[in-house]
Amino acid sequence: MTRHRSLSRRLVAGSAVLLVLIAGVSAFEWRRQRPRRLWHGALVAAERGDLRTLVLHRTALANLPGYEAHAHLLAGIIDLRAGKYRDALSEFGKAPPAGELRQPALLYTGQGLYHVGALIQARNCLQTLAEEQPQLPEPHRWLAAIHYDLGAMNDALGELDQLIRLRPDDFSPHHLLGQIFLDQERFPEAILHYRQALKSGPPGNRIAEISLDLTRALVRQRSYAEALSVLESLDPDVTALALRAECLLNLGRGTEALAALDQARLNDPHDRRVLLLDARLALDRHEPAAAIAPLQEALAGDPHDYATRYQLAQSLQRLGRNTEYEVEMARMEASRTLSLRLTELNELAIENPDDPGIRDRLAETCRQLGKTDLAGMWQKAAAALRQSNPPKPKSGSGSRLDVNLPE
Repeated sequence: MTRHRSLSRRLVAGSAVLLVLIAGVSAFEWRRQRPRRLWHGALVAAERGDLRTLVLHRTALANLPGYEAHAHLLAGIIDLRAGKYRDALSEFGKAPPAGELRQPALLYTGQGLYHVGALIQARNCLQTLAEEQPQLPEPHRWLAAIHYDLGAMNDALGELDQLIRLRPDDFSPHHLLGQIFLDQERFPEAILHYRQALKSGPPGNRIAEISLDLTRALVRQRSYAEALSVLESLDPDVTALALRAECLLNLGRGTEALAALDQARLNDPHDRRVLLLDARLALDRHEPAAAIAPLQEALAGDPHDYATRYQLAQSLQRLGRNTEYEVEMARMEASRTLSLRLTELNELAIENPDDPGIRDRLAETCRQLGKTDLAGMWQKAAAALRQSNPPKPKSGSGSRLDVNLPE
């Protein structure tokens, strides 16, 4: 019995020593693994937009020896999320794109370059990452945006196709494809992608936007019954009501169309679609005088809408106001010429994705048409193409990323 108790005590004592050793090893392992957890947790937080966690993890890593470059990279991501793009690029420049830093360094540096307008450098940076890690979706998302901004639509379409292959349940590439095809008046393809975007489970605050885009494409294709079915699911704001009135009118359901238009007019009598429908109804009633005021108001918002300008000219002619008719026809022809030039230049930009001169001409044509946002986009694209085209980062390079930023 004594021997048995002695053996038991030794077994217990041995177990206690083993537990102490295990605890010591576990504590050591926990300390050793802590930087890894902080680093990976910070990357997850960056991806999710969890700025608080990102800041906490970055602060902790900054105090650990050997993780200075990691901390600089995370500081750059924090600046990037705060819209301080040049500060972000300065921080990224202190983090060599090598080892475990390479993927996030290339990805977030590419984003920073994009935001400061260095589109070619951003393209090179992200293209390198896409080639090194072809199964990573995010580079393709940003490359699609870059090519879109440069007017290289075929390249943008290719990147979006890649993104759909890698992320088949993501609504966003389908939505952008719908917008591109709608702009190109390729309505069946636009409708297909808008429908797929809705099937892919977009967030609730995007469903109405995509549904309205789908409705516009269906109306442009004259699929009025299908457009009405989509509108049934939307809140009756002025845009939805005006689209509903337009569909009903084209389907010959005049009484319902007038009721929908009355509701839209109550919401906003100055909405462009409401004004154009008012003018159309006046012309259908053979009352050209009643069409003039809404047509003029619509043209005040878009002076180069040559189809509406033509309607105004025709209304004036019916009223015998021939001098005004000729003035409006001349304006209509000038706007039509500019619009045709814009279409031709867009096609040239697609065929010549690296030609800044075409983009200069696009910017000037957009300015003449009053499309200031588009003019700015094309001018930015031309400036980006004129920047020096630095070499892509070499695979596995440990050197820092040198960037020449636009003024």
